[in-house]
Amino acid sequence: MEFITRAFKTVNLQEFGTVSTPDLAFTYDLNCPHKRQYVLRMCIREPHKEFTIPDELLWVKDLVLQANQVQLSAGIKHAYCYITIRHGEHTAVTEDIWHTDGYSEVLTHIPEQNYIVTSNDCTEFVTLPIIFPRDFNTSKHDVVEYIDKVVTASDTTIQQALPNEVRVFDPYVIHRRPPGAFGKERTFVRVTFVPIEICDDACTPNPLLAPKFYNRSADTTRCTLQQYRS
Repeated sequence: MEFITRAFKTVNLQEFGTVSTPDLAFTYDLNCPHKRQYVLRMCIREPHKEFTIPDELLWVKDLVLQANQVQLSAGIKHAYCYITIRHGEHTAVTEDIWHTDGYSEVLTHIPEQNYIVTSNDCTEFVTLPIIFPRDFNTSKHDVVEYIDKVVTASDTTIQQALPNEVRVFDPYVIHRRPPGAFGKERTFVRVTFVPIEICDDACTPNPLLAPKFYNRSADTTRCTLQQYRS
């Protein structure tokens, strides 16, 4: 699988210059027992501990365990695991832009892996290599804005996952929610294995773990970044 060859290299802009596809890991039937459920990056495993999954999320426990087995089989042993669930009408607007998950150079680290599965109107992705300008500064310039601009201006082929396919998206796989999915009933689940803690107050707290406060939000931080202008 391609994500394994990238899993042990420090996150860097140069890797975007190669073709990155979301590997198909396995399939999983999504059967959410709730009318609506919205969970954003809830921590379900801390370093040196077992998974701690609240009762209302146990319907995805097997998905988490299967994804974890893929990780271990690849020799990847990240300390943290987070879960994101969006079940019901999808109304977030920022998910329609081309982006990647987990790209950051704030701390030196190896890539995270995101196991993503959707019930319908599945995630779109492109395999367009992107060469960033030599003077692109990730602490100053918005990586997502640049990626979206390049992909939107290109004539690259847009591909799409199938329902119930669990695919692995690392920080180099460019993807988006299909624009036509806005306002539709849809189930989306993302299991994130990451080597460092996600220090973001926007994360949904896990009621079974001690509460943490970071005085930081990734959305607020991104608002300080600028568009790259050549």
